[in-house]
Amino acid sequence: MARGLRYLCVFMTFLWAGYGFGETRSFAVSSHCDLADANLSSRTSETVEDCQKACQAEANCPAFVYVSGWKRCFFKASAEKKKTIRFYSGDVIRDAADKHPRLGESGYDQDHSGKDLKREVLKTHQECSQQCLANQSCYAFTFIEGYDVCWLKAAGGRRLPKIFYCGIPKQ
Repeated sequence: MARGLRYLCVFMTFLWAGYGFGETRSFAVSSHCDLADANLSSRTSETVEDCQKACQAEANCPAFVYVSGWKRCFFKASAEKKKTIRFYSGDVIRDAADKHPRLGESGYDQDHSGKDLKREVLKTHQECSQQCLANQSCYAFTFIEGYDVCWLKAAGGRRLPKIFYCGIPKQ
């Protein structure tokens, strides 16, 4: 019995030391990126630090993405498909006759919450804003650099801060 217990203790020590149990995994966190790998799960998280702690606590969380505007944490299947992205959103001001639409406030690291009218693949946020100006139903736009996606938006909604953060294991 004592011999068996001793082997069990040696085996458990080997597992503990050899496989990193009890160690806190470290992540390199960077802003303006997305991991295009599959989501394993998601949860509400107030901060990127809370998201990192939640991923560290899960044995099957190799990487994570935190979306600031949604306060959402996504556990990712891997960290292999890292993509640099950045949001750019703006408003369009239209007069009653809609003869002279013009750009209103705009800027980086914002997403517009208005109803989506149309999704287009374009190269720049300038092209996206021009598409919005040309569409009489468009009152705002959001362009996602890195994915080259333009979302034209209907009236209503507002610009909200949004940054994607990636947590990738440190080597």
